[in-house]
Amino acid sequence: MTENQQRWDEWSLLTFTCFGARIGIRTKVPALLARIEDHLPPGAAAACLSNTDLCYEIREASEGRLRLLKGSEVAATCTGADAMVTELSSMLHFAVAQHAREVLFVHAGVVGWQGRAIIIPGKTLSGKTSLVAALVRAGADYLSDEYAVLDTGGLVHPYQKPLSVRDSTGVGKPVRAEDLGGKIAVNALPVGIVVHTRYETEKTWQPRALSAGEAMMALLENTVMVRKNPKRAMEILARSVQGVSAFAGPRGEAEHIVRYLLDAL
Repeated sequence: MTENQQRWDEWSLLTFTCFGARIGIRTKVPALLARIEDHLPPGAAAACLSNTDLCYEIREASEGRLRLLKGSEVAATCTGADAMVTELSSMLHFAVAQHAREVLFVHAGVVGWQGRAIIIPGKTLSGKTSLVAALVRAGADYLSDEYAVLDTGGLVHPYQKPLSVRDSTGVGKPVRAEDLGGKIAVNALPVGIVVHTRYETEKTWQPRALSAGEAMMALLENTVMVRKNPKRAMEILARSVQGVSAFAGPRGEAEHIVRYLLDAL
């Protein structure tokens, strides 16, 4: 047993796999691990791992605060267990996206309609979630409001964390698809439409059609860790957009373009 392994044995440890990523969390506050296990990313499975891609460490700090380390770097300092669970849960999604071996993660909202997926790539605050929520209310199946998870065959898999719907103050609140009157997709789907758009106040939706190459670039610029293996990313994205429809352009309120997108399929 190595010195590193001996040190780990002094801590309470949780390790899990998710889409091939291997993540570890350790702490001397063992009650936290049970709570964190209830907030692991979709598809995560607890596993006994001797090696991990990334390890988080939670330490007690002064005045009731908790400190989160990512490797050797301080990632966050939180007051209380609730704040720590929320902070770490958010970080774990990106950790899985960074280290996934089996699939490619793209920042995007995704819904299913008539057996195909509508992918909405975009950065944070581009309006992905509001458009996903509007599509779900209109009857589309929910896959994700954060990541399109694409396999090597070009199919997009559900990543079913609750939607993060922002309130009037801009704070995201978890909302289940069922609470919007929708349902959750359970199977991987071929891509039917790529919609490269962002919300702009009082903007009229006047989309332009994109070529397959332009659709692939819209996905590529939102792909996590594309520099790590660009050739693999390009191959998966090329399969994903083969034969799909794609549109680009700013939009106003999400409800104003929902019927356009559903009718396009």
